Amino acid sequence: RDHHLSSQNENMAAVICDLIGDICRPICSGVSFGCREVFKSPFLPYLALTFALNTPGVVYGLKSLGSSCGDLKGWLFPNAFFCLLHMIAAYYIVNKIREPNSSDLPIATNDNSPKENTATTGFSLMPNEDTPGEENSFQRIKHVLCYDKNMAVYIIVFVVWLIVWMPMGLKRRLGADNDDCDDVAHYVDVSIACGYMFFSLVGVAFTCSLCCLRS
Repeated sequence: RDHHLSSQNENMAAVICDLIGDICRPICSGVSFGCREVFKSPFLPYLALTFALNTPGVVYGLKSLGSSCGDLKGWLFPNAFFCLLHMIAAYYIVNKIREPNSSDLPIATNDNSPKENTATTGFSLMPNEDTPGEENSFQRIKHVLCYDKNMAVYIIVFVVWLIVWMPMGLKRRLGADNDDCDDVAHYVDVSIACGYMFFSLVGVAFTCSLCCLRS
């Protein structure tokens, strides 16, 4: 009888393990594929810098939720939202630049009229919102950065974050004198430092990625 119960337990464990394996296998495959694509991407410098300098802001914003330091916490948590938007925007920009054209996507032509997708370099001195160009082309990059509506919204958010939110965080940090808020003050210090480093280096990282793309 004990042997029979042991066999049933082993069979049950095997069924559960197989079920977990079936659930996890596609997830792990997708993550593995995504990681391979990221590390092979010429935009790795831009993505790596964006995620490295914005992840602390997200983490510290969440950690500050249980704090009683109202002013500092009131800055950290919304700042986590800004940092998250920076990371989402980086992924969106890279995806849009590298996204292949569909067969009916209009592209730039010599007579400035949209036509079916045919072989083209995708380069144009005067892009318009109807001609995004070929993937990875200079035309596509200009279209994404200058004509994409979602990018226009992000640029506004970026400017607000830079000229309003970051100075507000610096002002609150300099005015904080509560000894009980040392940990949260440290979170603000790191978040502000990472934020200004991101602003200073993101253009350089994106330019390096474009150089890798064209090489």
